[in-house]
Amino acid sequence: MTVELYDRAEPTAAAPVSAKTPGYASFTSTRTLLDTLRESGLPAQFDRSYFGTASGGLIAQTRGTLRFLDLIDDDYRPRPQLAELVEADEEGRRPILRRLAEDRYVEEIKLAEQNGTYGQLLAVFRERGLTGATAQKAATFYIHLAQYVGLPVSQYFTQGRAASSGSGATRRPVRRRARPAPLEVVETGPPPAPVETLDKKRSAYIDLLMRLADRQDGELPPAELLDRIERALGYEEKGDQISP
Repeated sequence: MTVELYDRAEPTAAAPVSAKTPGYASFTSTRTLLDTLRESGLPAQFDRSYFGTASGGLIAQTRGTLRFLDLIDDDYRPRPQLAELVEADEEGRRPILRRLAEDRYVEEIKLAEQNGTYGQLLAVFRERGLTGATAQKAATFYIHLAQYVGLPVSQYFTQGRAASSGSGATRRPVRRRARPAPLEVVETGPPPAPVETLDKKRSAYIDLLMRLADRQDGELPPAELLDRIERALGYEEKGDQISP
């Protein structure tokens, strides 16, 4: 089964568009096309030039959907049903499209009447040759068409679409990092003067005593001066020995 995903060369007898592949264009864009055709008239052929600058993928989806609904032939030429749709007003289109849908979506309608699920609906489109996102688009087109023309739609068709229409991956909420609080600038005065600790005072005192002792020109410093130095260094007299 050939599934047209991208635009190709204009059709030939050897490469016709498959009428069995379900349409997967946007239902809204299909209705817009009908309105445009009503204003401008039907072209002799829906060749590539008719769509102007539209992408090849969009052209393929549009022509494939029209072909599936039997609105154009294998050469992309309008069929009488399309002319009937274009000439009808909004209310007049519904019975025409319903008749076409009843002819093309037999299994899908039966599944809807059985209260089938969206997963079962996708399985029907996969059996008809579509896969992945294309099957989901075809299911969405059918659901919108059925609702528009008044065909039965299972409550589980629309219930399962939100969970199945994505890539299958669960997106976790993005946690935003809290902004750090601005630093509070505290104005302070000049740094306080260093506090003279007892150890510093003691060291300065010992240095002073040492310098005084060095001034004795090599002679033995007076006993009182030596005693002060020793006491400052933390020595105590114990008998005949000087011990730390």
